[in-house]
Amino acid sequence: MPPSSPADPASNGLSSGESGPTQSDTLVQYKMLLARSTTIMKNVELDRWFGALQACNYFRRMPTRELLKFTQEMTHSLDMQVCVGYIQPWGSRMLYLTDIIKENASKSLLPFQEEVEALVARAHAFEGNSNEAKKYILQHMETKGSHKIVSQDHFDKSHFYQVLTIIVVSLKIIVSWEYSLSFLLQSSYLRWKRTVLTGGVGKFLVDKKLDGLLQSMVKDGDFTSFMDWSRWHFCTPREYKDDYPLDFLVAAFIGNGHYRTAKDFIEKLHRGGKSCSASLVVATIRGLLAECNGLPDNLLLEQIAAISQPPTVGPASGSKQGSSSVDPEAPARGFSEDPVSRLLTDQPPHKRTHRDMWTA
Repeated sequence: MPPSSPADPASNGLSSGESGPTQSDTLVQYKMLLARSTTIMKNVELDRWFGALQACNYFRRMPTRELLKFTQEMTHSLDMQVCVGYIQPWGSRMLYLTDIIKENASKSLLPFQEEVEALVARAHAFEGNSNEAKKYILQHMETKGSHKIVSQDHFDKSHFYQVLTIIVVSLKIIVSWEYSLSFLLQSSYLRWKRTVLTGGVGKFLVDKKLDGLLQSMVKDGDFTSFMDWSRWHFCTPREYKDDYPLDFLVAAFIGNGHYRTAKDFIEKLHRGGKSCSASLVVATIRGLLAECNGLPDNLLLEQIAAISQPPTVGPASGSKQGSSSVDPEAPARGFSEDPVSRLLTDQPPHKRTHRDMWTA
C-alpha cells in the first residue's frame, strides 16, 4: 500500500487494541508519511494515524531507544512548520511520547537524559508554554549557549540550539515577531559577546533555519520598530547603548553570508539616522566585493559608497544617532550586565502587536 495514501487506521483493527504485524506496519507507514508530508501540522491523515497508534497503546510497547528516535524524528520534521491553530496538539503529542520514554526508561534513562530534556522543552514551546521552555535555555546558557560556533553542523547537532530555534519560531507565531527577536538576541548574547565583542576572530553564525525569519523582519517588517528599542522592553547590557541589537542583526547577516541583506539593512538604518559599527560596514563591503569577484557594477558601487557614509538624517524619536559600538563610559541603566538573568522574568505581551507581519 502506498505510504502517501494509507488505509483508514480504524479499518485495520488498530483502534481496538489488536497487536502484531499490523501495528508495526502502521508505524512504518506513519513514519514515511511524516517524512514526505510538506504540511505536517495540517495533515489530517497524520492526526488519525497517530490517534490510532495511541489508542492501542502501541507507543508504550516500543523499545525505549526506538521510541526516542521516533520522537526526535517527528520533532525535527515539525520544527519549521509551526502555524497558528496547530501548535498545541503536536506539543501535547510530543509530551505524551516523552512521558512514556521517562516511564519506561527508569534508571536506564541516564544515557539519554539530555535528549529527553531537550525534547520536553521543545514540546513546551509547541504548546505555547514559553516559561517552561525558557527554563531549559536558562539552565544551559552559560555552558552550551556561550561557545563559539564555526559551522552550521553545530546547530543541527546541538540540543540547546534545537530548543532555542523552536522557541523563537513559536514565539513569532504565538506572540509577535518583535518578542521572538528580542528573545533570540538575549539568548545569543553570551555567544555573540565571546565571538565578536571581545575581539574574537570569526563570523557570528545564526541557525540557518532562522534565516528566512530574520531576513523577513528586515525586508517586510515595520522598520520603525528597529528605530526605538525601548518599546521592546529589551534588556540592554549596561556597557552598550540602547541600539546595540542593530549590530547583532548585521553581524548575523554577515555571518550567514547574506551581504546584500546586511547592505539593505544598513541603508535603512542610515535613512532613519542610525548606523551600526564601522567594522560591520567594512565586513559587508568586503563580502559584496567578494561576491562579484572584485568587479562591481555601477549600481553596487553607488550602494557601497552610500553605506560607507555615516547617516545624515536626524535620528528617530526616542533614539540615539550613531554607532552602537561598545561605550565603556555609558552609565549603568539598572540592568544586569548579563541579559540572561531576565529570560524567565521577561513576560510576553498579552496580545500580539499590530505590527506583526506573520499574522495568519
